[in-house]
Amino acid sequence: MIAETGLCVWRSGERAYLDIKCSGDWLNGKLALLWSGNSHDTPAMADNARDYGIIAAAGALARRAVLAGLKQGEGEGEAFNALLRSAVTTSYKAQLLEGMADVLGGYYRDAATGHTRVDRLDAAIEHDHDGQDGPDGEDCTGFVHAASGIDTTQCAVKYCGGGFGGYVLCLWTTRQGRDAFVAHNTRALAVEPYSR
Repeated sequence: MIAETGLCVWRSGERAYLDIKCSGDWLNGKLALLWSGNSHDTPAMADNARDYGIIAAAGALARRAVLAGLKQGEGEGEAFNALLRSAVTTSYKAQLLEGMADVLGGYYRDAATGHTRVDRLDAAIEHDHDGQDGPDGEDCTGFVHAASGIDTTQCAVKYCGGGFGGYVLCLWTTRQGRDAFVAHNTRALAVEPYSR
């Protein structure tokens, strides 16, 4: 899987199967990596408890997003962008429930208990920050993390690889947002899709 380039959708099972491969050109100007400041040991995390239902839901959303992008002629449409942001946030929800640190300084954690704010994550997934109230009437217009410059109305985040440190994927809605983020943050790097 690591040898593949481009935007790939894999089916899991006894052996991974490459289901869809495309250029991913519609992601130009929208991707950045953020160094979390902590290294990690992916093999050491292999036996951690995981919610495979949430992980499968994230994968299904991502697959739908890629298919929507292909139908819209390389994905300039909002349907692709909204679905992919929801997929990334769903994956991040699974990661936070596994105990990974919230890269947004605790926005998705309850300050008193340390528990994951599933209500905020679900509102972000369902409404994609459209300004509608969340499930408990909470304002879901978003949050700006001052230290990183990540604006949840414009960017979805998730850890890369095994998580618990390493790099964080930042999926922005616009090139301007992504470029401003990279200019603001010395730990961030703009990345572009590559296919051979």
